[in-house]
Amino acid sequence: MTIEHQVRRPEWRCGTDGEEWPCDGARRLLGAAHRETPDALTRYLAHLMAQAASDLGVRSPTTLYRRFVGWSLGRSQVCRVCGRSGHDVVAGVPPRLFPCEDRLPARAPAQHASGVD
Repeated sequence: MTIEHQVRRPEWRCGTDGEEWPCDGARRLLGAAHRETPDALTRYLAHLMAQAASDLGVRSPTTLYRRFVGWSLGRSQVCRVCGRSGHDVVAGVPPRLFPCEDRLPARAPAQHASGVD
């Protein structure tokens, strides 16, 4: 018995249609399986994104964010950290896996408490 739209590693292609995984078919199946637990789906996808980055030799897993995680968020989803749309952070997932830091405005240098530079 073959399960459709399983990932073929280490190239991270779909074993059914050869597309980049998660392909449309895998996304439909994953979304249906996690309909009641969307945060669990996001955590799972972030974990897979980190594995794919390692397998594919990608230096920053966030470059794979849209492919692995972004599709699973609602269109109106807003990041709980920076307030922008298109991404979000999820409890239990290391912040380095989310592109939020790249989207934050540059912070002004901290001033000394004494007021003397």
